Amino acid sequence: MLPLNQPSSASGVRVGILHSQTGTIALSERPLIDAALMAIAQINQAGGVLGEPIEPLVVDGASDPAEFARQAQQLIQFEGITTIFGCWTSATRKAVKPIVETLNALLWYPVQYEGLEQSTNIFYTGACPNQQVEPAVSWLLSHKGKRFYLLGSDYVFPRTLNKIITCQLKQQSGEVVGEDYVDLAETDFSGAIARIQQTQPDVVFNTLNGQGNQFFYRQYRDAGITAEDIPILAVSVAEVELQTMEDAAVGHYASWSYFQSLNTPKNNRFVQEFQARYGTDRVTSDPIEAAYSQVFLWKLAVESAQSFTVDQVRLAAYGQSFAAPGGLIQIQPNHHVGKHSYIGQVLPGGQFQVIHRSQTPIKPLPWLGVEELNFNQSDLVIEMLSQVSQGIQETWLSEQKSRQLEALTQKLQQAEQALRESAIALRNHNRVLTQLAKSPAIHQGDLNAAFAEITQAGVQSLGVERTGIWLFDKTGSKLQCLDLFDKNHNQHSQGIELAVADYPTYFNLKFPFDK
Repeated sequence: MLPLNQPSSASGVRVGILHSQTGTIALSERPLIDAALMAIAQINQAGGVLGEPIEPLVVDGASDPAEFARQAQQLIQFEGITTIFGCWTSATRKAVKPIVETLNALLWYPVQYEGLEQSTNIFYTGACPNQQVEPAVSWLLSHKGKRFYLLGSDYVFPRTLNKIITCQLKQQSGEVVGEDYVDLAETDFSGAIARIQQTQPDVVFNTLNGQGNQFFYRQYRDAGITAEDIPILAVSVAEVELQTMEDAAVGHYASWSYFQSLNTPKNNRFVQEFQARYGTDRVTSDPIEAAYSQVFLWKLAVESAQSFTVDQVRLAAYGQSFAAPGGLIQIQPNHHVGKHSYIGQVLPGGQFQVIHRSQTPIKPLPWLGVEELNFNQSDLVIEMLSQVSQGIQETWLSEQKSRQLEALTQKLQQAEQALRESAIALRNHNRVLTQLAKSPAIHQGDLNAAFAEITQAGVQSLGVERTGIWLFDKTGSKLQCLDLFDKNHNQHSQGIELAVADYPTYFNLKFPFDK
């Protein structure tokens, strides 16, 4: 099916909002939906885009790259949508990338990422490593020390970033003393924390994403490590995540291009409007600010193009600027935006105090500055760099499939073992029943001997310590034991009575039917 270039409907122009509402990343990602919807509401209130109201279609990526790809294809091919605001993790973005490229739609991506990528069908409004990570590493080397412990979630973003960090440390006389990766759903960080305590780094550089952060920071605090002892600097912990941590992150650091605490008229108004719409307990963050601002950048591009057609909007987007809550941003020809760099320290109450800032917005260099070098082989180097990130992604996917296959194999082995045990038990039951069927006592009508053989066979067949045959008396008020076999003592007993009056609870539980 060919992509559709006319996303308008009877009620307005349709856009997709593709973020996780469920799963491990939902905590961080759900607020981005709110930010995009607020921008859309404000644009609609001011007259819409090219005279048409924006009609958002919100879908759930469920924190799963495959589901993001499926939903993106559904939005484009079956809903006729050519503009999608969405994704958080690089794994989900990379899953959506071939979809928007093949079907010629635009993805507006609002989260900081590892760089080494540039698609004509994606606008990257979060920070590149040179705007977020490199300034943070340089600041840490100057203020905290040279020995770094790298802790991240196990997927392409942390693994690629940590390669970049390792190279930067080598250039600036730093060193990596430890490196750990955990699943996005991990809740137990005792192993990583023990290794941090053992290696005693000067700082932990944290690239964890999603709900795992709250468990890590709490367990780190409970292990007795303070921000004064070994500080943590994070690049994916913002105000939203701090709300789940109580005081566990106080004193630690984060690097972003925006903090809610920025004291400017534009940002104060943005925070007030966000809280007026969604509640005074809500906070804003860097990804929220980018998710909000990129909707306005798209609007400006559409109005400049005087068209919703993808190719025309793409060309018109270059050079568009918007006075965002965090400062003026402008789309560059490389599909990224200039961003300030801020380093904040966590305060009690879940906000950041800005302790370092860049003097001016930092130019986005997704190719580590190679694109700035003037030499004949720069295009070749960029192509090779693109394979680094893609190779890490493919390796991660291969490892994921390998782990899934290993888990499936283990389940199959367990099922086979259960079937073997069931078959053995069934053969044992059949053998016991066959023996009973051939019993002379049963055929001769000797009930006492037959009862004894049946209870003894029951112990043998069921694998229990005792079995008995009990009979209600004519009044239904007593149970009389016809035979009880105790395997441990190899002994039969008869004549025991249990009265309903003595054991009412037992009788109600075991014999609730009409006796």
